[in-house]
Amino acid sequence: MITAILKSAGIMTKGSISCWTVSCILMEGYVASQIQLGFEIADAKALTGSGDGISHWNVQYYSWHINLKASDYKSSDRAKQYVTHLLGITPSFDSSNEESIKDWNLVLESIVDLYNHSPLGK
Repeated sequence: MITAILKSAGIMTKGSISCWTVSCILMEGYVASQIQLGFEIADAKALTGSGDGISHWNVQYYSWHINLKASDYKSSDRAKQYVTHLLGITPSFDSSNEESIKDWNLVLESIVDLYNHSPLGK
């Protein structure tokens, strides 16, 4: 994909990126985004969480998002602005309130644990 996009812009490339390299780039990007999200959660004074569910072939799926005030990384003064972050889409055992709370805890715990074990969290 990268080669095709560059070629359409008139830029020729030497060699190619292997599937293994692409998978490493994706995994590192995911981990970095989770750590940044953990930092923004830790830095926020408050946050609001929301989710929505849908059923497909008798499997319940939920999307999770949070709203908080975070630094604007593009501005030089790092002014805070309201942002919405998608935490992911996960399958759920059922659509009960108890299961929903359990799922929320799993999603947030994974972000917080990764952040806490990162150099930024320490």
